[in-house]
Amino acid sequence: MNSLIKTHLLVCSNALFLAAVFAFSAWYVNRTEISVKNVVTQNIQEQKETLSNLLEITDRNGADPLTENIIQDCKRRSEFELYLDKLGSLSRKDLITTQQLFESCGDFYAMRKALMVSRLEREYEILKDNVTLQSLFSHADTFGDMTSRFGKLIELEKNRSSLLSDQTNIQAEIISLLFDGGTSAHSRLASLLKEAQEISQLLNVLGTQIDELRVLTI
Repeated sequence: MNSLIKTHLLVCSNALFLAAVFAFSAWYVNRTEISVKNVVTQNIQEQKETLSNLLEITDRNGADPLTENIIQDCKRRSEFELYLDKLGSLSRKDLITTQQLFESCGDFYAMRKALMVSRLEREYEILKDNVTLQSLFSHADTFGDMTSRFGKLIELEKNRSSLLSDQTNIQAEIISLLFDGGTSAHSRLASLLKEAQEISQLLNVLGTQIDELRVLTI
């Protein structure tokens, strides 16, 4: 009888111990999950601020400190811009100078925009990873709309970056044609000027679309 009672008590004790272990485990897992979820949510907010800041800078064709250190403008920017403004009436000597300046100044804005877009894409990937992780905890797509809008903004900036590169290439070819001269250059110049005008219009449209979307996102 005493042996049976002892066995019963031992079984009860083990059951209580296991129940306590399970309860503690559940509490610990829940607490850990809440802690991780809070960290992920904070990371999402920080990434949103980072992307918003980078998008604002990129929208005005600027650069953050990191990009400024990597891609620096030429020292004769004002002189180069002055030549560009008078491109159609430059002497052969001035065209040579413009060509030389173009080597160091011509692609600055396009390269800077491209690097800023690359930075945006990297930060966006981090945001998406955090949003995916957060959805596993909450079982809801809480930040889906925000993430989608950021993606659309970056895609628009990629398009704008591509157009700036095209614009730079057209600029280089125009300078070269003006320098070489010749009858055949006139028709090609007219075509390039028309293309440059179309690109300028597309850039304006993209700028408006970006501004409108940024209001909803940032």
